This record gives sequence, structure tokens and C-alpha cells, in this order.
Amino acid sequence: MSLSPSADYVVGGGGEGGTHVWNVTTGQPETVLRGHTSTVSAVSWHPGGGNVVSVDKAKTCIVWT
Repeated sequence: MSLSPSADYVVGGGGEGGTHVWNVTTGQPETVLRGHTSTVSAVSWHPGGGNVVSVDKAKTCIVWT
């Protein structure tokens, strides 16, 4: 899991290949970013807060903008 630079959102990887984004204030899911075909094993926010990077167990890296 990774906290956004603004501390408003948390992103985490899922076993189904989704990259999940939650709103910290409400505790509710915001969206699921889909594109991986295997378990997402690492996620991180860009220091500027606009982009998220996720990597799956198949070594596929996606930059979400």
C-alpha cells in the first residue's frame, strides 16, 4: 500500500490484478484500475501525486495517469 503525497488517498494491489484506490477521509473505495493479468505486488505514488505505478508478479509495470 502507498499513501498519496497529499495524504488523501491510499493505493494497494489486489490478487485479482486490480490496483485499488481508497479515499482516506471516507474510507470508501474510489476506483479499481484494471490492466494487470496477475497479482499486483507493488504500488507507489509519484512524489507529485498525479501518477501511480503498479507492478504485478509477471513483472508488468503500469504507470496510471
